[in-house]
Amino acid sequence: QILFTKPGDTYTYIDTVNTEKEQLCYTVITLDSCLNATPSDTFCAIQLKGRPMNLSNFTDWTPFRGYPIDSYAVLYYHNSSWDTLTKVKGADTAYLNAPLQCNVPVTYRIKGAEKGGSRTTFSDTLILTPYDTTRPKPPPFSYATVLNGSQIMLYWQYSPDKDVKDYEIQAR
Repeated sequence: QILFTKPGDTYTYIDTVNTEKEQLCYTVITLDSCLNATPSDTFCAIQLKGRPMNLSNFTDWTPFRGYPIDSYAVLYYHNSSWDTLTKVKGADTAYLNAPLQCNVPVTYRIKGAEKGGSRTTFSDTLILTPYDTTRPKPPPFSYATVLNGSQIMLYWQYSPDKDVKDYEIQAR
């Protein structure tokens, strides 16, 4: 599929496409005045995928194709800028980010660094929100006692789980 045809003085093209469905690969073809064609190398952009997990996020990506990659940096958006979460070897294409808080979205992006050069390439972005499937232990309930005709006092000890946020009391 031909996406772009322009005179030889144009050196950039921005493709407006959904980057989440599949890895996108591009070849630039040079045509001379007699329509002789010579293709460039094919470059394939990094496609980022992932899934939220129990108190963690799993990211994986299809590797960049076009020039050798020395390393990938797993970036996350934090305080209005991109920070490096970790770096992995150029042959690696997955990272498990753990432990995380539940229900707190994290925005990821992958940066590929050229082996022996200065070029970089980026993936699209992905937002994952980890969840929590582990229920907290119930608090040790010590007693319920009537204080007077209109009040009942309940007493319990703290739950031993560290991530308890609130206690709810239900009456039947």
